[in-house]
Amino acid sequence: MKKRSKRFLAAAVAAMMVVGSALPVLATEDPGVEASKATKVQITKTLKIGQGIAVPSETFRFQFNEVTEQDAEELGEEGTYIVPGASQAGGGEYPDLNSLAAKVAYTAATRTADGTDEELTLMSQVLDMADSRLTWDVPGMYIYSVNEIPGNTAGMIYDEDAKYYLKVFVKNVNGEAVVDSVAVFGQDENGDWVKVDGAPTDVKEPGTSGADDGCDDFAGNDFLFVNTYKKLVDKHPTNPNPASKDDPDEETNPGAFKLTKDVVGDYANQAYGFDFKVSIQLPETFSDYGEISATVNGYTANIIENVDTHDESAPAEVLLDADTEYDIYLRHGDSFVIAELPAGTIVNVEEQASNMKYVPTYTGKWGGDLTVARTGNGEKGGSLKSDSVVIGENGGFVQFTNTLNDSDVTATGIFINNLPYILMVGIALAGICLFTVSKRRRSA
Repeated sequence: MKKRSKRFLAAAVAAMMVVGSALPVLATEDPGVEASKATKVQITKTLKIGQGIAVPSETFRFQFNEVTEQDAEELGEEGTYIVPGASQAGGGEYPDLNSLAAKVAYTAATRTADGTDEELTLMSQVLDMADSRLTWDVPGMYIYSVNEIPGNTAGMIYDEDAKYYLKVFVKNVNGEAVVDSVAVFGQDENGDWVKVDGAPTDVKEPGTSGADDGCDDFAGNDFLFVNTYKKLVDKHPTNPNPASKDDPDEETNPGAFKLTKDVVGDYANQAYGFDFKVSIQLPETFSDYGEISATVNGYTANIIENVDTHDESAPAEVLLDADTEYDIYLRHGDSFVIAELPAGTIVNVEEQASNMKYVPTYTGKWGGDLTVARTGNGEKGGSLKSDSVVIGENGGFVQFTNTLNDSDVTATGIFINNLPYILMVGIALAGICLFTVSKRRRSA
């Protein structure tokens, strides 16, 4: 009985040793790695910018300021922080964190190749409060206010309202003041100062390789500053088709966006008009732009309620709203021009199906790379919608062409479209002839 009890006890002890040895394996994170991040912070910058715009080359800089009495009161840390100034009782000199060169640099290469990003995010170099260049006088809690330094790039809106506080906790280790951890504080929706995690959690430290792991690499010690870049379009690229009425001697022509119309082919009727639907979507960066001024050159049947029939010799100016679909009627040589638009605007253009056998096509240039020609083809008599026309900083144009070739006309030169009506007339005439002949025979 005693032997069995001893064997059972030995087995239980062995089992506990196995479980105990397995516990470190079950841990989700390496405590040593976490300790190495505890003294670091990162600054993340988000730049909101419309499509088709080159990212301006600029270095955004940030300021770390010594805590003030007002700051301490706002945080509720009166009497618990190190008061700046070694001459004061219990005070100490605050290391100059600006010597770590906190900055985020953007260049044109920041944007991806297709130029469609509307929100670009970068992080600066990681700042380590345990950096050997920093000397902490005495143990305690040091507090810094952190803000962005406004630059002078035209069209750039700086995040001057964003403000954070950085708390640095310094301990006495073997007689030396050593940084133990840091914490970043920002305001919540109620205006209270709380520990924040401003940046995306899946951002890697610069210079590292490998896939993102989905973990918060810096335990929430992230500053996030948001900038908006706004730019208007100045001109659009020249349309090489003479019918567009662009001046081929000019490198560019006035107008942020231009829609032109051609009707071609041996049997084309250039007096015939085609219906279009046009809508304009402003970029988020310019959502408050307001009404959009457009000009119709040539003849237009209607643009919703803005314009009715008008003199062909005088362009008709109309005011358009964003996110509203407008009906436009264009003939050969007509154009629809918007003189000014925010860069990043998207224009959607669709030619409506007609009862004629014209083949619709379009060509144009838009987006960030104006060396690329955009083209599209439709079916006979069908509708045709262009890809979303992204009006980049250099504008854009799209030209719709409708073609009526020999293949759409009968051998006698009569339009296939008119054949049903011709047959009806022929049948009616045949009936009249038959009736006349029959009447004559009866009378004879």
